[in-house]
Amino acid sequence: MDRDFAAAVWRRLRPEWTQAGWWDAELRAEVRDLLWLPVGTDLQQALTAMAARDRADGYEPGVCRFDHATVSVAERLGVPGNPCGCQVVMVAAWNAVASWVSAHAEQVLVEVAGAEPVEELLIPDRPDLGHLTDPAVEDLAPALRVSPGSARHRLSGLRRVAALPRLTAAIRSGLVIAWHAHLLVGDLRHLEPADREVVVDELLNRLTTRRERGLREWTFTDLRAQAKKIAARLDLDLAARRQECHRNRGIRLRLHGQGAATLSADLADDTATRIYHRLTALAHGLDADSDGPDGPRTVEQRRADVFIDLLLGVPGFGHASSAEEPSTAAVPEDGAATAPGCLAGAVAGSEVAVVIDAATLLRLNDDPAHLPGCGPIPAEIARQVAADARWRAWITRTTDAGTQVVATSPGTYRPTAALARLIRAREPECRMPGCRATITDLDHITPFPRGSTTPRNLGSLCRRHHRLKTFTRWRQSTHPDPDDPSDQPWNPISDPLRNKPAPHGADLRSPTTGWTWTSPTGISYTDHPDPPLG
Repeated sequence: MDRDFAAAVWRRLRPEWTQAGWWDAELRAEVRDLLWLPVGTDLQQALTAMAARDRADGYEPGVCRFDHATVSVAERLGVPGNPCGCQVVMVAAWNAVASWVSAHAEQVLVEVAGAEPVEELLIPDRPDLGHLTDPAVEDLAPALRVSPGSARHRLSGLRRVAALPRLTAAIRSGLVIAWHAHLLVGDLRHLEPADREVVVDELLNRLTTRRERGLREWTFTDLRAQAKKIAARLDLDLAARRQECHRNRGIRLRLHGQGAATLSADLADDTATRIYHRLTALAHGLDADSDGPDGPRTVEQRRADVFIDLLLGVPGFGHASSAEEPSTAAVPEDGAATAPGCLAGAVAGSEVAVVIDAATLLRLNDDPAHLPGCGPIPAEIARQVAADARWRAWITRTTDAGTQVVATSPGTYRPTAALARLIRAREPECRMPGCRATITDLDHITPFPRGSTTPRNLGSLCRRHHRLKTFTRWRQSTHPDPDDPSDQPWNPISDPLRNKPAPHGADLRSPTTGWTWTSPTGISYTDHPDPPLG
């Protein structure tokens, strides 16, 4: 079969446990054959046979038998610590098989224990002695090597998953990993069963759409965030649950002994997020001279020291007074994209943005707002946070990739500060697939000076992934926007205003529609920024 034709067929028919970028990697023939197998016994047997052949031929664990092409003699792929594409695919395949086996084991457990809690009279002739719920638990717990309490808790979670047929089918096909599904349903356990099914169905629709477009697979954190957005969009008691968290607020002290203790706070998520971002901003704003004789402090240590200073005023720890104006180069300003006609309000001093629809702000509707790093928050809470705050407008543009920020309002900031805020508003998290870091550098996709310092050529990367892109063979490319007129030849007669400078240095050109990372193994991962209010 022609290689290009095979690739086209595979991308259309590929099993749900696979990722679109795997086909482009350099793979040994046996591994490429795996890409056609659905998750199940055939895939498991093929993996087992490959492992047996490698052992019989004397290959050490973690070493690929295929001679992969490298850019230098010193570099070697397919050895422990430097996996090749074959090994990445095999790890994912084994993980898919493990998830599939786990799903079948859990199905049997639910079938044996009952899809619904079973209640029996302790003594049939004595109803006054009460009922016994799920008597099978005491039989099954020893076989599972857990306590009856643990078995009962596990069974409760498995029943919630089993009550969602579409999610169960997604687990068996490999579209969703089993333990991801259990944690996700656990997050949604406060919802009514019908509402839970609506959220899961919409989540799987979005997941399927991403897969059809060849975008990278979501991590569990991504799934959790999307489920939270969907629940908020459907107005599923978000405000009531937030108020319940507020009523249950409190501070706890746990003394561990030997000089150690933990101080924890139970707060509403938006409040906790704002406090954490405030401490982080102050910690990053500290001068190196404040570290003292013990040497450089980590961000965690600085954050803790600022916390002590703010509450106790103890000198010599963080001394937060030096952090009143944190450096914009070091501190991410947690802006976020908004839908058309939206505004973002920043809490004075902390630079924690709230993304809220203008109609909601004006009390014309009650759509949930978005707090970067936290997720959806009730409209009324967002209005309270926005009160007495400084305002910044974001200019947005809707493409196939979703609604994205493309410029800040003219004259709001100095050009360099506005550009930095624009990129972090558009992409509040690192671009590396699955990375949720919000402490980021602004990276030139095409290195400067060959690449210009414009919204099109800048992206957010955490320090680790910035270095990975700069000093290793990981590469990132962007996708030009086919609907962006700035990519088309200019006709001064038909479009005389096109090259007219934007006022006050604002750059109104749209960002890219997404980006693709390519690893040293040749595997590619395609992604794009998700709109915060989507």
